This record gives sequence, C-alpha cells and structure tokens, in this order.
Amino acid sequence: MCEKSEPRGKLSTRSCSGPDDPAFPPARLFCGCFSAFEELFDPAGERLAEIFGPILKKSPIFDFPETRVYGPTMGRDLKRIFFVFKNLYPQDGLSEAKKKTCALEEEIRRSRKWPVPRPINLDPGLVAEARLVLASTKDRAHRLPRADGIYEEITLIFFEGSFRPLMWTYPDFRNPDYHRFFEEVRREYLAETREIRRRFHEGEGRRPAHP
Repeated sequence: MCEKSEPRGKLSTRSCSGPDDPAFPPARLFCGCFSAFEELFDPAGERLAEIFGPILKKSPIFDFPETRVYGPTMGRDLKRIFFVFKNLYPQDGLSEAKKKTCALEEEIRRSRKWPVPRPINLDPGLVAEARLVLASTKDRAHRLPRADGIYEEITLIFFEGSFRPLMWTYPDFRNPDYHRFFEEVRREYLAETREIRRRFHEGEGRRPAHP
C-alpha cells in the first residue's frame, strides 16, 4: 500500500516507489487566492508561508471574472492574487496541500464576522515542465480522484512556447496575463531544477517497478 506523502513545502521522501527516492521530479507549488476583500491577501500569504515555506514571488492583483458560481457565497468585484513558494514540492502531494488550504479557509472564515459565507477561496496548484495542475473538491469528468476526496485537473499545458488552456479550463485561467506570470514561474523553476530533471529524464530517478 502506498504511504501518504508529507509535503509541508519540502520534497517528500515517502512515495509509492520507495522510501528514499521520489517517483517524479518535484514541481513548484503555488496558491491562488481570490476574495472581495483585498485586505485578506497579505494575512493569507503569511499563513500560507507558515504552512508551505517561504514565498518566492507573488503576482499582481488581477480582476476575477464575474461568475454565477461564486457570487452568492463570495460577493462581487472579486480580486485574485497568486503566491508562489520557494521550496520544491512533490508532484504527488497536491491533495494534501488542498486539505491544508481548506482548513486555512475555515480558519479565516471563523476569524471574524464576514458579510459573506466564504470570504476567501484558496486554490493550490503545481507548475511543472509541461503543465499547470489544480486541485478541487468537486468531481467533474476531466478530473482524476486523488486522496481523501480531492481531485486534480490539468488546467494549462505548455505547448510551443507558452501555456495554453484546455476545453475545461476555468475562465480566469484563460487570461493571457496569468499565462505570462506562470511562464515566468516555469522559466525560474526549469533553471532551478535542471540537474534534478536531467537525472529523471536519464532514468536515474526512482520509478515504480512493473508488476
């Protein structure tokens, strides 16, 4: 039976492929936050850094597109920011990260009386060489089940020099400004992990044995 990884912002040493060698090269963890209350962003970033480690960079504040999905619980005129974390993160650890951000959402909700039921939405994701992946608690046809009721989806693929949306990509992740931001994140990630990825590409990384 596969053991659960223990992310906490560090590369896991517990994986299905062996106790000491991860099955995949690490990725870059980020967390998207959107809210009608911009004053929540900095405190949320501080708490996220306590959970996942230092913040490497953060995005500008973007306008979040109006949708019928979030309006009733979060209000209108939503804004979005992304926090990108310095520590590399296991690619099989995103479900654990999502559970931690769900707990933080609840902590923020309970911290004071907000005029909406959900004052902030926290979306962890991973940037790797070829894709951007998001976690969700909602089942959809294009999402794969992971641990503890968490699903994952490939939201953007890197193709011919840029990130590209897919048929199901969220409206806000179709924003070219998002793509440019995450392309910069990807460039920095590739430079940092060049040697690590080389070992995996050459077959030196741990791989699950065929049955």
